Amino acid sequence: MKTVLKSLGIIILIVILLVAFLIWRFDPEALGATVINRLNQNEGIDITAESFALSPLKGLELQSAQATLAQESGTLNLEIDRLLLEHEIWPLLQGRFEVHQIVLEAPQIELVSVPAPPDGESEATPAGGGGGKGEGDGATSGTVEETDSGGLVVDVQSLRIVDGRLVLRTEGSDQAGMEIVDLDVDFNDIVLDPSGSTPLEQIKASGTLSAAEIRTEGVTATDARGGISIGDSKIALSDLGLATPNAQLSLPSFEADFAAAPFTYKLEVAGSVDVNSMMNATGDGFGPASLALQGSGAGPDPNDFVADGTLRLDSGTIPSSPWLAIVEKLLGAAFINGAAYQGTDIGLSVAEGRLDIAPFELTSESFKLGSVGWVDMQGPISLRLEVFAPRELMSIGGVTGDVLNALTDENGWLTVSFDIGGTFDEPDVDLDWTVFEEAAKSGLKKGIKKGIGGLLKKD
Repeated sequence: MKTVLKSLGIIILIVILLVAFLIWRFDPEALGATVINRLNQNEGIDITAESFALSPLKGLELQSAQATLAQESGTLNLEIDRLLLEHEIWPLLQGRFEVHQIVLEAPQIELVSVPAPPDGESEATPAGGGGGKGEGDGATSGTVEETDSGGLVVDVQSLRIVDGRLVLRTEGSDQAGMEIVDLDVDFNDIVLDPSGSTPLEQIKASGTLSAAEIRTEGVTATDARGGISIGDSKIALSDLGLATPNAQLSLPSFEADFAAAPFTYKLEVAGSVDVNSMMNATGDGFGPASLALQGSGAGPDPNDFVADGTLRLDSGTIPSSPWLAIVEKLLGAAFINGAAYQGTDIGLSVAEGRLDIAPFELTSESFKLGSVGWVDMQGPISLRLEVFAPRELMSIGGVTGDVLNALTDENGWLTVSFDIGGTFDEPDVDLDWTVFEEAAKSGLKKGIKKGIGGLLKKD
């Protein structure tokens, strides 16, 4: 037993002496300064740190680090609580500090994009630099050659971002166009190309990405997960899944090009949409809905995003909702709520922060609904609704039966129009009295004008 304890004591002593030697051999302040100097030799990169600490088993820590990566498309500013350069223990024992992984803990990242050009000019201009280099044009597999840096070898095979926060905004504006919270990124297969003229031209990498929230004006997505790659001044996402309050979506493809000023991007969106929830309807009457959208933009401002696509609404039943309750009250009949309808395709477009809805129809056995309008990402809506149904189903207060009969077509059907504003939660619904006023002016019946006039005064 004494022999075992003696041997254990000797081992502990050797470890202590070895750690002391390594700390003496690699002075943290000197080594940290060397690392920063080496990294700052790359075009467009500026890194500083308040203090350094060396752990023989973990690596070199840069504490309270700040970094700036400049491109003509914008500037990336980083504030990092703890930047860890991990190393292999065996090279350290041989007197070499070899960095193989970089870890950024709780970084606060801000991407400041140059503003979009004025209207009438090109949406994006080349940022210069001539594009990225390929692996055969001076690229290396993550290795920076050792020079007179006291045994420093930077051979980065992976880079991790843990619990980060990314804010995108336009230069000159304090308002964030996008904010990503609890961001985790794992990059592998890193290839460095020192000949690149910008930071994003100097690196190729692929990996995975996840984020708890992605916030834009009026919309918050959660639980984002997918693939990410960097190369040739581009950042690409693949099969990114995310959720919004009313949808489960995926981005089959997303690519941002930082060789343009401001940066440009294009994407595809697909997924399922809960129309019942979106329209504040009771129950789940509306059938399943699937979205397919293609879009593009320049810079971080969501108002500069444009897109076109289709919403496929499968057959179902029209559920109760605040706006429908008002419509049926004005019609003097309740034949819409709960009625079955046939599926349809609805054309969509996005511009200036607004979702435009192309004209479409919902066809039921006994009536049709037609609609067109827009929904603002902040909540306001502006929709035109037309109800086309048999005359006998409707009894509009303030309008005589003779007027309704006169406006009925040869098949016995009548069209009544509504303007819907406000929000889906608190809608403002107005019946369009224009057709009835015109009928009154035509003198179809005496007393018609009196009846309509009295009702209009109530509004």
